[in-house]
Amino acid sequence: IGNPDNERVELIDLIAKRDNEVVVYGHQWDSVNFVRKEKIEINPAVYGEEYIRKMQQYRIQLNIFRPHNKDSHNMRTFEAPSYGAIMLAPYTAEQASFFLPDSEVFYYDSIDSLYQQIDKILKLSREEANAIRKAAMIRSLKSKYSYKDRAEQLFKIIKNNYA
Repeated sequence: IGNPDNERVELIDLIAKRDNEVVVYGHQWDSVNFVRKEKIEINPAVYGEEYIRKMQQYRIQLNIFRPHNKDSHNMRTFEAPSYGAIMLAPYTAEQASFFLPDSEVFYYDSIDSLYQQIDKILKLSREEANAIRKAAMIRSLKSKYSYKDRAEQLFKIIKNNYA
């Protein structure tokens, strides 16, 4: 779920080249020239309740960072796990400080580890996958990762440092 850029297109194409089926939602994906387009289902953007349903519908929610998020995190870091999705994202120390690897979310640090993690997640039993979804949702609630909570944390930082 998201819109294409060069890095996202390249990564999704690499995943599809392995014979994995990929489903994307967002604007402008239909104008992308994928090498394995027959393995990639393209859908329009989704919002609101449908966005949450789509997050939960698929075994993997791939979180591909934009260049300005390298070595950090993005809001999908919090969205996907809190909605009960199994997130697969680039490893960063900052992101790993929010969620535990392989029990709440999954991380990759190379193309080979991306492939390994995809295989691992797809082989999970329904019970194992649901346990990971539940653990991620519980971590999100207990750690106060909602937009409201994150905004309050930011407000406190600004208030304490710039007031």
